[in-house]
Amino acid sequence: MTTKAKDAVAEESKELVVGATNTGVSTEVDMGFMDMGDFGSGFEGADKDSFAIPFLQLLQKMSPKVDEDHAEYIQGAKAGMFYNTVTGKLFDGKSGLDIIPCAYKRSFILWGGREGDGGYKGEFTVEEFMTLSEDENKVKVLEGKAYVPNEDGSIVEKKNDYYSDTRSHFVIVLDRETGEYGRAILSLASSQIKSSKKLMTALQQKKVKTPQGMRTPPTFANIVKVTSSGRSNDSGSWSGVDFELTGTVQTADLYKEAKEFFTQVVGGEVKADYAKADAASAQGDQSGGDGSKPQDAEGF
Repeated sequence: MTTKAKDAVAEESKELVVGATNTGVSTEVDMGFMDMGDFGSGFEGADKDSFAIPFLQLLQKMSPKVDEDHAEYIQGAKAGMFYNTVTGKLFDGKSGLDIIPCAYKRSFILWGGREGDGGYKGEFTVEEFMTLSEDENKVKVLEGKAYVPNEDGSIVEKKNDYYSDTRSHFVIVLDRETGEYGRAILSLASSQIKSSKKLMTALQQKKVKTPQGMRTPPTFANIVKVTSSGRSNDSGSWSGVDFELTGTVQTADLYKEAKEFFTQVVGGEVKADYAKADAASAQGDQSGGDGSKPQDAEGF
């Protein structure tokens, strides 16, 4: 690479760093020895099934990941922290982290009973769940929560499989410490649904000045700060997620990455693997609701 070319690369890198400062992300790297033609290489044999999109879990006090005596314990993990299931990165819930909300999906997840296997058993669209709920032999509601009843129509709350109304946010996580960014899924249900609604409302109500007047920007143009805070009622306490719109994406590369993620999710190329998710972190408290009347099947 010629000296002139090196200077051009350095200048381009400088521009990216300056532009990314407003997003809390630094992309600075010494590229003097790198061939720009190599960037993006190494993935030629990969398809969409070659990658795992991590879940961004909000750890709860009853999670095995915060229990020092459990095999799944993570060093330094505490309730209220956010955990990336692929990278293993922990984020402090009080200082929070920054995300770009790229796409959104609502669906109903079927989970095994807490005293059964407790695992993931399927995902259903809102329309599919509505159809199932018309048959009491397939879906039975008890205190606002949708269960799969036994053959005799009975329900044992802690044993029967149940449907969880789930709001999945497909996001780009911006790591303030390393300057890196990557894709993730923040899945919210039950006591966390209220926070999801607040985020979607804030994104929809935001307006920016454009040549065509004041318009609502695409969700993937926004920077959102995510933190956690304590929630409690007569039935117990848990960690809840909070959102705050803090700015807009300032670099073309980051915007392109966020838009591409949006396009792939909407186009069905990217799907959440809920078998690798965690019901408790998505729902908030360990009872599967907000401690009063569970809202897993809200609005049906």
